[in-house]
Amino acid sequence: MKDRISTQDEMKYTNKISQWLALLTAAFIGAQMATIIFSGEGFCLNQGCEVVEALTRVSPLIINLAGLLFFISLFVSCRWLRGGPHPQLSWTSLLLLTGLAAEGVLVSYQLFVIHTLCSYCLIIFTVILILNIINGRKQMLMGLAVFIASLIAFSSLNFGQSQNSLKTQSLLSGTFAKTSCIAPENQLYLFFSANCPHCQTVIQALENCNSCEMHFNPIEPIDSLDHPELQHFPDYDPSLNRLILSLLGIKTIPVMIIEKANGFSLIKGEDSIMSYINQVCFNNSEHNLYEGQSSSSEDPYGYTNEQNQEGECEIEVECPEPEQSTSSSE
Repeated sequence: MKDRISTQDEMKYTNKISQWLALLTAAFIGAQMATIIFSGEGFCLNQGCEVVEALTRVSPLIINLAGLLFFISLFVSCRWLRGGPHPQLSWTSLLLLTGLAAEGVLVSYQLFVIHTLCSYCLIIFTVILILNIINGRKQMLMGLAVFIASLIAFSSLNFGQSQNSLKTQSLLSGTFAKTSCIAPENQLYLFFSANCPHCQTVIQALENCNSCEMHFNPIEPIDSLDHPELQHFPDYDPSLNRLILSLLGIKTIPVMIIEKANGFSLIKGEDSIMSYINQVCFNNSEHNLYEGQSSSSEDPYGYTNEQNQEGECEIEVECPEPEQSTSSSE
């Protein structure tokens, strides 16, 4: 009898924790929705949120509304709905398994397709995981089985493009804007980020017309680019640029791709890119990096990948200004 009373008390305590967690998470999602409505951008600890939002077919508000309704339903279930469709499976248990299945798909997509994690999404996933754990061993095991099944199924699918297909993929699809100089001799694509100081140095160096037609391919959505005489492409897809770098195993920017008749060449880092554009685009003979001094190696698909270059920013880490980086290393 005492064991039965103890078990009931434990269930009531767990139920109250679940109610509060569901209510607090619903409030957190509501605050996120308000932030998106009034500022146009939601809370996130990294750039992964922007990437995920750029790849979804519905508005972030709709996704957050679905999450808000889920946690409100979970609160109602924990507080008032005692029964369920089966004696051993309550409405709360079903909701928690459904939430974990949905999170399994979202986390798998971030891990295996875009190789970028959204910090806001991980917070929601953590809450759902904790709720499954505290609701008993059986619930935890069922939830773990559902989540692992989602990961295994998703990891067996191929959503991306192979490196070989990049030769036929139009890089122009990811171009935000390009220079409009007359009769360019070379086609170049600069992969950059708005908060990368090394990228901005390269962009500033290309303000004057030269013999290269430069395409600016950002790895996240941008609204404008401080550069004169640009032809803009409003339907550009920044997720394609991040996908290309991911498929090539590149985790730093700036990166420049040079279009050739037999494929592409790839140059990494501010110093190497500046040397190339000074020599090739501005015909400056003082820079001779690509006359026998390059340590590049070509892969079977026609890419030339410069390794261990200086003047780079990691894609997923905030990049310090060059002078800050120098002073911290001294």
